[in-house]
Amino acid sequence: MKERIYQSCCNGCRKGTKAALKVVNRKSMLLLAAVCLFCKASSAGAGEYLTADVAELSNDFVPGEISISLEEPSFAEENIIFPSARIPKDPQVANTGKNNARVFLKVTIPVKKISLVLDQKKGQKQDTELFSFQVNEKWKYIREEETDDGKQYLFCYKEKLKPGQTTDPLFEELLTAPFAEGELPGETTVNVKIDAQAIQWEDADTMEEAYEKYEEERRG
Repeated sequence: MKERIYQSCCNGCRKGTKAALKVVNRKSMLLLAAVCLFCKASSAGAGEYLTADVAELSNDFVPGEISISLEEPSFAEENIIFPSARIPKDPQVANTGKNNARVFLKVTIPVKKISLVLDQKKGQKQDTELFSFQVNEKWKYIREEETDDGKQYLFCYKEKLKPGQTTDPLFEELLTAPFAEGELPGETTVNVKIDAQAIQWEDADTMEEAYEKYEEERRG
């Protein structure tokens, strides 16, 4: 399947993994990334939250006793990044329950009104996604929407996830937008959020139908 690349710029342009990036007042406009990892599965699920100095783990269950965890084995807790930097980040979901699961990931990319530097020229300010990523072919794009936190993308893993199995990463890295110097004030914090969600596998359902069932169950 042809891979889809989510660009870092757009015209006008349940808690999850967070990549918190702080801008440092230096000539190179370095960003200090302190990325947090958190998973929330359905109306109940398995979660993990990591910061540089705190580790917290909780586990719940969704209908069908599906339990999952969200992992990022390649992520370094602290990164110094800059415009057009590549940040190792590989969100993947493990089935820690007893039933086959259909797995979804929601990725929310922060959007800021900033100028980019393209072909060594500074452009006009516009709503811009601060990060882009390239999706693994094992994941299917479902839809996208604008939220209060930025631009949210929904993906579904194409294969049945059996107990004890782990998905391929949704992507391998984030690419920082080529923002112009001074566009993000010092100590600015932005977050990349990732939600992991799961529902019991039913062969008759399409990915879209399965997600609608999940939403119905979540709303109760």
